[in-house]
Amino acid sequence: MKDETLSLLEEGLRHYVLGDDEKAAACFLRILEFDPGNDRARRLLELVRRPKSGSPEVAIAPPAPVAREPDPSREDLSALLRSMQELHELGDFSGSLSVAEKILELEPNHPLAQDYLARNRKTLTHLYESKLASVAARPRVVLRPDEILWLNIDHRAGFLLSQIDGKLTVEDLYALSGMSRMQTAKILAELLEAGVIEMS
Repeated sequence: MKDETLSLLEEGLRHYVLGDDEKAAACFLRILEFDPGNDRARRLLELVRRPKSGSPEVAIAPPAPVAREPDPSREDLSALLRSMQELHELGDFSGSLSVAEKILELEPNHPLAQDYLARNRKTLTHLYESKLASVAARPRVVLRPDEILWLNIDHRAGFLLSQIDGKLTVEDLYALSGMSRMQTAKILAELLEAGVIEMS
């Protein structure tokens, strides 16, 4: 049920970022059907259902000799900025990070998006590292190779797993992974939670 909850949360957030509030709400409602006490889904549902100001249905533009079409990229950017800030306030740092990255695809030098990108990455890195006990800990693989083959591990996790020998510390793996500190810590935390590795 935990996997289904996470899947529905991610799907709902994707719909919300893309502007499909109806599908986003349906995902959060589905979670609340089997987990009525899920505070995160409840707060996200409230966010999605919050009336949006400046709705195009009630905004009437005055007539003008030369009509100028609104810039959709500007409208998209404003909506994304709101989503980024609201998700951060809700404690959904992964969702806020994803939106910040999307904003920077549209406007690479946007200062607020750059600020939230750095803040979310820093917060998420601390969260993942808190699950690893210490950066001086030495991960050790506890599953047999044939057991690992049955796991759904992507190429990045597979590469990181191949570097774990029981001697290298978490800090060593940061240097070897070729990924960001946050991404490496995330993968290690997931491997630990899945029982693939243990810390010594």
